[in-house]
Amino acid sequence: MTEDIDEILEGLSYDDLQALSDEIDPEHELLPVHERQLQPPSSHKFDINNRIKEMEKLSIESIEGDNYLPLHGRDYKPRPEVRKKEPEVVLPDEWDEAVNQANEKDLQDLAGILGIHSLLTQEQSSSTEAGEMKESLRELDEKKGQSYEPSQGVSDYYGELQQVDVTGLFRRLKDFDKTLTEIMLNNMKEVDDVLVAIAEFLARMDCVTRISVANTKMSNNIGLKFAEALQNNSSLVYLNMESNMLSGDVIVRILEVLENNTTLTELKVANQSKAAGAKSEREMVKKLEQNQTLLKFGHAFLTPGLGNMASRLILRNNDRARKARQAAAKK
Repeated sequence: MTEDIDEILEGLSYDDLQALSDEIDPEHELLPVHERQLQPPSSHKFDINNRIKEMEKLSIESIEGDNYLPLHGRDYKPRPEVRKKEPEVVLPDEWDEAVNQANEKDLQDLAGILGIHSLLTQEQSSSTEAGEMKESLRELDEKKGQSYEPSQGVSDYYGELQQVDVTGLFRRLKDFDKTLTEIMLNNMKEVDDVLVAIAEFLARMDCVTRISVANTKMSNNIGLKFAEALQNNSSLVYLNMESNMLSGDVIVRILEVLENNTTLTELKVANQSKAAGAKSEREMVKKLEQNQTLLKFGHAFLTPGLGNMASRLILRNNDRARKARQAAAKK
């Protein structure tokens, strides 16, 4: 039976086979999906240019809705721009009278001071800036040659100029006097030799507990000597180095040394001649995070976020110290 069917199919032409296929499976459901052809191929070739022209024609003939396309042949009339009326500025009587009486030069100076350069021409703006620069240079020339003086209020903060026997102190430092427990040298000038001697004494002797050398024009080199001295010292608990010329890197170095120094609990380094900078302040916070014994740190952070982090770290150290005291009292 199968051989008879094969012989019949072999005798049929292509049109006969196509007609038989349409009769048995008119929807072509028995064929694979990729072989189905439900619609005969179109002989019409798609032309995009003709299609665009047809769409333009339909758009021009359409009268419904707004057409926002800039079509050729259509008369385009832009909508009139409605400008908002600026509110009228009402000045007080005395101000209004002063502005009306001011000449062009006065108005130029006023606009330059307020920074409203858009109201000035390039020539007028340059003239105003040149005048401000001349005034600044004149003030700078007046300040040139003036000696270094502490900022206003520093002397009052640290007390009046102390009557310190610098020569006697220097001799005791050189002799490494073991009875020397406090060194107060605030507001003293031209004492670099004494500061170096203090650093050397601090490195070798463990008797001094408090040192205050605020407003003594301490340089970075001397500050580094103090940092190295703190590595070997185990007695100092208070160090005040405020209102000097220490850079942020030196302050970071001092805090780095305190990772091994567990006796210093109060360090003051605020009000230096130059700002420490954000980079140095970030390093300070990192060093404070590793330190667990510093209870007071005097420095005015310029970055509020870093200042808050430093305050929380100092508060953490104080909380640990409080718990340690409570535990010791219970024993």
